Amino acid sequence: MDIKSNSLIHFISNQTSLDPQIQTATLDECINYLSNLKEIAIDTETEGLWNAKNKILMLQVGDNQRQFVIDVRNVDISPLKSILENPAIVKILWNASFDYKFLRMHDIMLNNIWDGQLVEMVLTTGKNESVSLETACLKYLNIQLDKTVRSSFNSFTKEFTYKQIVYGAEDIANLIQIKILQEKELKLHDLERTASLENKFVTVLADMEYNGFYLDRDKWLKLDQFNINQLQKCQEDLNNYVIRHNHSQFIDSQLDFFSDAKKVLINWGSSMQVIKYLNFLGIDTTVVDKGKVKQSADAKNLLKFKKHEFVQLYLKYKKKEKEVSTYGTSFLQFVNPVTKRIHSSYWQIVDTGRMSSSKPNLQNIPNTSEYRHCFVGQNDNVLVVADFSAQEQRVLADRCKDPALLDFYQNGDGDMHCLIARRIYPELKDVSTNDIKAHHNDKRQFAKIIGFTLNYGGGAYTVAERLQIPIEEAEVLVNNYFKGFPKMTAYFKYVTKETMKNGYILIDKISKRKVYLSNHEEFKALDALTKEEGFWDSYRANKQAYKTEVQRYFILKGEIERASQNYPIQGTSGSITKLAGIYLKEELIKQNLYDKVLIVNIVHDEIVCETSPEYANQVSDILSKVMEKAGSIFCKTVSMPVTAKISKHWTH
Repeated sequence: MDIKSNSLIHFISNQTSLDPQIQTATLDECINYLSNLKEIAIDTETEGLWNAKNKILMLQVGDNQRQFVIDVRNVDISPLKSILENPAIVKILWNASFDYKFLRMHDIMLNNIWDGQLVEMVLTTGKNESVSLETACLKYLNIQLDKTVRSSFNSFTKEFTYKQIVYGAEDIANLIQIKILQEKELKLHDLERTASLENKFVTVLADMEYNGFYLDRDKWLKLDQFNINQLQKCQEDLNNYVIRHNHSQFIDSQLDFFSDAKKVLINWGSSMQVIKYLNFLGIDTTVVDKGKVKQSADAKNLLKFKKHEFVQLYLKYKKKEKEVSTYGTSFLQFVNPVTKRIHSSYWQIVDTGRMSSSKPNLQNIPNTSEYRHCFVGQNDNVLVVADFSAQEQRVLADRCKDPALLDFYQNGDGDMHCLIARRIYPELKDVSTNDIKAHHNDKRQFAKIIGFTLNYGGGAYTVAERLQIPIEEAEVLVNNYFKGFPKMTAYFKYVTKETMKNGYILIDKISKRKVYLSNHEEFKALDALTKEEGFWDSYRANKQAYKTEVQRYFILKGEIERASQNYPIQGTSGSITKLAGIYLKEELIKQNLYDKVLIVNIVHDEIVCETSPEYANQVSDILSKVMEKAGSIFCKTVSMPVTAKISKHWTH
């Protein structure tokens, strides 16, 4: 457990029993030392995860020369506020949002953060590698951390042991050394701007986790009861279908003594029983998942049969069943008993560069008034909600510079689906938007599905499945789509080619964010194999001998093509929203509003704030301006308009 000989551990506590190897210090001595540093490493040991109740047990601060370990149970750390909030000092942490929330409980708001974990995410996006401090210490410092000491920290510990004190101090020294090496890696891979963006955004995200989102419990329970009744109605409709068609082998022949009602033997919650009935109806439930053939009654696999009456009833049942199970009374477990609000956990960087939400997922609440109106401003507060107009489509237009798309966003009528319909259906070429909506709405809906499918990397096969049309017809529509937007086609081909060559997807040229292909070496080997002279002749002569390699090649090729098309659009959109969050926080602080406004949720292209009615109009104006400003940084050709609304409940 010994740390480097040139390092010094100073323990600040009222603890009377001390190991002679540990030197003591005062908080004033700590402050005097830290005030001369340009960088400070920070770490905490706590009673558990942040829940507005658990407390900090130990605070560690310092550099690789001297570490101060503070017993927060009996030492007031408020005098550290001026140091830890000094914007001229870089604060180095690992998983900064964790420590940030605990320090906010002491009225300390960190800034100018270097989050080693976020930097590691930036350096390894797409590689499926661990970003834990243990992994980083082994990777950069060749140190194997003993994290068993961590579990020994709890609120019942009367006195910190030598091992616990040294354990806390070691992390401080390690953080400093890792940062030095990470900086070199960022420069080597031209990822410094991405890391800067994420390190600035982390305080916005941490504040959002800390603030939470208020849920009207009574409204939620009423909605849940309504959904339970609807679910029962869906079950009755399914039972009535079986009885109405007299499918006797699925009906109980033994009538109840007290009732003449027939009883259906199918448990609609059992996928195996539903598969059996689907097969009886002649509906094929066979799917191929990761090369394996299996039977599935999943909704996504039944969409191609959605015209079938039973499938329509079953899909409706499954949708309602999911709502009841996911958003029923069990959802209320996420309401914090202390704050009475829901505090989601956010993962700041997923493979696309966006962020995700969990426990619960506040980015996936159904986009209907019934659900969203349950989220309201607490007490007399209101919500200010702002979202980008067609954010991803505008990013794509700005990226590919297709004349038709540029003209649409500069001079169009706002209906992208009608524009696509004119491109894929020759007979609609000169038909107005109003006429398409009035007389060709079915084609407009098809165009909507085709546009989203292709922009997210799908192909003719996916279009055929979703529209339930022959593959030949889907291929015609897909070809017409790409002919109608030739610069988009050229752009998709270019980014795919660059990705296959480089081994990473360049998300944008502003932040230089990159998503690495974890399977690139495997793909290169297979690609080289297929380019060998005579390979395809050999394959045609003996397909079984090359079946595995060829299947794997096309699977990887398809995955890379889809990601190359989709990720830059999603990733750039995510960076725009993150930058908007950064600008928002800066502007609120500048206008002395930050303690009067809560950022409560971010859903991809949407930011939700809570404030009193007194400041609502001002916040709405600020939110619109900072979001449009962020959009202009990443999209130089196509504008990124924003719509803001003030409401008592979450509206979109």
